[in-house]
Amino acid sequence: MPPHLNDEKRKADLAPDWDDDQRLHKRLSNALMRIRDVYGLTSRELAERIDVTESYMSQVLNCRRDVRLSMLNRISKEFGIEASELLEDKWGEAKLRRRRRKTTRPRAAATK
Repeated sequence: MPPHLNDEKRKADLAPDWDDDQRLHKRLSNALMRIRDVYGLTSRELAERIDVTESYMSQVLNCRRDVRLSMLNRISKEFGIEASELLEDKWGEAKLRRRRRKTTRPRAAATK
């Protein structure tokens, strides 16, 4: 059997939690949200800094999009960190910032 098909061997060679795609997506999302917050950026500004669309960035932040190695490299160069750091479990649980909708206040009744 070719070595790349031997899943048990492959999993044994990986760190215990690096074989779980969802965890890696969440780690990347946490890292990007933390970077965004530290630099005081909106998601749109973060997307502009790494030259992607706001929609793409939203999908990455919500763990709905795979990211190529070239994108990890671009992010790491833009923010001066190692690409591997983006996938480490050191970023904590960052929370998505939701845009607040502008609400209009009801006008006060005109007084005479």
